[in-house]
Amino acid sequence: MTIIAPTEAVAALCVKGLVLERNIPSRQLESHMKSARVVTIKTALEADTLMRANKSATIRFDDMVRNESIILSNYLDKVFKLGPKIIFVQEQASKAAVELALQKSILVISKVNVHDLDKIERLAAIRKRIDNMLTLDSHNSAEFVGCCPKVYFKNVRSG
Repeated sequence: MTIIAPTEAVAALCVKGLVLERNIPSRQLESHMKSARVVTIKTALEADTLMRANKSATIRFDDMVRNESIILSNYLDKVFKLGPKIIFVQEQASKAAVELALQKSILVISKVNVHDLDKIERLAAIRKRIDNMLTLDSHNSAEFVGCCPKVYFKNVRSG
């Protein structure tokens, strides 16, 4: 799998596998990873989405805004325990969620097309996508994690 970050350089690549064009949130990450553990998530990684998924929890909006990083941290700790190096999210990931992941050297790639998520799951042999954070409690965690033998990050010019 190759993840391409648009820059001023022009490059031509021939890749066997899946190519995604994305802006990478941090240039501090390695240029390639071997045997990268990956996780795919369907829902948005935002505090309000996570709270709506947990119908039993009630919280006031102003408390949620003030405690966004704590709410996200509580939910993301479950994902971090799976040990991924890359988290692919079908919907939006908040800046706070991306920063929490980067603190643990985990790359979050958001707004991934559902067809690309399907391809990633096939390539990485992921048996189950995380539909919401509550599914992590009710299923075997090994079902959510896959492994990509090689992941490369290349800078190319966006056309």
